[in-house]
Amino acid sequence: MDEKQRINEIFTRAYAPYELEGFVYAPRSENEMPEFKDKKLGVLAYQVELRRAEDIHVGSTLAGREIYANLIEMLKTERGVHIESLLAVIGSVGGYWLMRAVTQSMKAVVESDAAAGGNIIAKIGEALSIYICETQGGENYLFGDKIAFEFCSFYMTAKQTNKPPFDALKPLSIRSAETAGTAEYWKTPFDETVGRSPRELSEMFREKFFEIFEIYLRYPQERMLAFAIAAQNAVKQADKTIGKEKALSILAEYGWRTAHFFG
Repeated sequence: MDEKQRINEIFTRAYAPYELEGFVYAPRSENEMPEFKDKKLGVLAYQVELRRAEDIHVGSTLAGREIYANLIEMLKTERGVHIESLLAVIGSVGGYWLMRAVTQSMKAVVESDAAAGGNIIAKIGEALSIYICETQGGENYLFGDKIAFEFCSFYMTAKQTNKPPFDALKPLSIRSAETAGTAEYWKTPFDETVGRSPRELSEMFREKFFEIFEIYLRYPQERMLAFAIAAQNAVKQADKTIGKEKALSILAEYGWRTAHFFG
């Protein structure tokens, strides 16, 4: 195994080990599970843990449904739920947790003895196609094929398709790369309709789902997958009003930006 393969394996083992060849899920014991004040939640979490051995994605599926239901309640007004805002929140927060999952797993590579020596950040960039770019204003962004690939997974799950959305995302990718580090980066075609930027929505909602993560999820990638399931439900609902293509466009505009913004 060469260094590039080794780095990829370390990253994947931290990020989504079920993607490794030969992976067999080993459920945690009850003593290894997170503790909950509400014992019923602890029982639920352990039941999900056992079910993951048969369906590794059961946790992210259930978490996605919970996230969707919670957001419906959070965003409900006397006039109902503003569907564009719902999609914008799911996209913004889903993109944020995609970015966090990737950077958390990059840290595992940095801390690994197998990858020690030399410029490890450069090695990660070469092996995984994940590059941290600092703008003149001091803001950092993640670019590279890996981030784009993971966001495509988010988008395809929301759309329920196996066809990569390269044509749909390419203009957004180019525009975001050109405006990184400026106020223009956060502007979307839906600013007037939604009223808040992707960054604002991410900051408002991203910390509201920790208990759901604890109950249903174990690996970093699952947070993104859970929001993709929530997005899938939102797109189905939006298809009745604003149409599927507009719904997917909102998810892309809001999610792409937060998925690439490192801080």
